[in-house]
Amino acid sequence: MPNPWVLISRFLKLVDYHGLKLLHILSAVVMTGTGIGLAYFLFLAVLTKKQEALVAIARWVIWGDWLFTLPAIITQIISGLLLVERLGWSFASVGMHWILTLYALMLVCWLPVIVIQYKLYHISLKILTEGQDVHCHPSFKRLFRLWVLLGSIAFVCVLLLFWIMIFKPFSFFSA
Repeated sequence: MPNPWVLISRFLKLVDYHGLKLLHILSAVVMTGTGIGLAYFLFLAVLTKKQEALVAIARWVIWGDWLFTLPAIITQIISGLLLVERLGWSFASVGMHWILTLYALMLVCWLPVIVIQYKLYHISLKILTEGQDVHCHPSFKRLFRLWVLLGSIAFVCVLLLFWIMIFKPFSFFSA
């Protein structure tokens, strides 16, 4: 069976530049919108102090990241690399340096956020069954603060990536 990445690459090479750019933009919208939307609902669930709601929403936030955010990130990477190839941009350029650095930082922040979401869910589920208050649990508080910090950094990286891709303040053609 052929490598799935090769099949994806062949398919995307058939798509013209504008189709590829549209795919890249739509995946950026899904990645950003889903990310901020899921974060918003988990944040509100924690603020409500209704533990049953927190458990349910934390579970759906995890599912949402797997179903929407992760595929959008993968699509972003593939379509972005294909656009770089089509446009003849240099990976050694200042613009690509900034894009790759910000995207890597975003991923370095987002991946632990996924792990933290699992931990928050399991802590809240355990404490709910014990009849305690999750908001008094020291591990929950610490993990939630870290989740907010890492998610905020990832979101700022995404906003900077949008700014770079729209205004192109750096050269993408020379080293």
